[in-house]
Amino acid sequence: MARSFAFTLDLESDYASLLPTVRNRILEQPERVKTVLSALGEKGIRGTAFVVGQVIESYPRIIDVFQEHRWEFELHSYSHDTARPDTADEIARGREAFLRRFGRDPLGYRAPQGRISNEGIARLAEAGFHYDTSVFPSYFPDPLRYIAMPRAPHFREAPSGRRLLEIPMTTVTPLRLTLSTSYIKLLGPSFYRAAIGVFGLPEVVCFDSHLHDFILEPESYRELRPFWKFVYGRNRDHGLSITLDLLDQIRERGYEFRYLSEVAAAALAAVGQPVPAGAAD
Repeated sequence: MARSFAFTLDLESDYASLLPTVRNRILEQPERVKTVLSALGEKGIRGTAFVVGQVIESYPRIIDVFQEHRWEFELHSYSHDTARPDTADEIARGREAFLRRFGRDPLGYRAPQGRISNEGIARLAEAGFHYDTSVFPSYFPDPLRYIAMPRAPHFREAPSGRRLLEIPMTTVTPLRLTLSTSYIKLLGPSFYRAAIGVFGLPEVVCFDSHLHDFILEPESYRELRPFWKFVYGRNRDHGLSITLDLLDQIRERGYEFRYLSEVAAAALAAVGQPVPAGAAD
């Protein structure tokens, strides 16, 4: 496969997984969401939304909007509880909600805040998932667990011998800074442009984002504590334009925009393991 860029978005009902008590009212504003998805679509994005089971149940119109813009869906737990990111109950209930809405089992999983455990990997493998994309091979959120993890797609083995493909979030520079809209807004697009120019990017890029990166919802933002207001307030009105500029850089570097299911299928096919088509096909 040629150089591949997978644009992913965590579709959740809270304002970032660090702040589960702050409701993300953006999900009640489908017209604003349409504007963002239309702009990304004009750049040729083939997006993959990792959706929380409770969002599937409570915000069907938002799901409709993403489907109208040809996004594919995978699972992001049932309740987005960072204390239970990959329990058997979270995976099973999320899978049930997913199956009811989309008529198929999810192929991929992303744990809330990337908090996947070895036990969670085993549960996903036994449940028939084809890939996980939880790991930030970076200092955040858990350097003791993830900092030494490979930065390229690789396989993880469950005690049963089943293997699960891990597609980690992309990091850049020797400091392993995550490549996502949130980080680019915080550290600045000029910094990331320079870092990519010096250190380059891997052959497979898994990019992360959230709706609150692109749409400022004033009432939700006012509920944040001061530190998080600073974090999410940096370039707070420019998330979409910053991301669109990055996409131009990515295309100039010869990357093709792909669904994450396509990236997973290529990696699995290379080891003789077929994967079903994603929901957007």
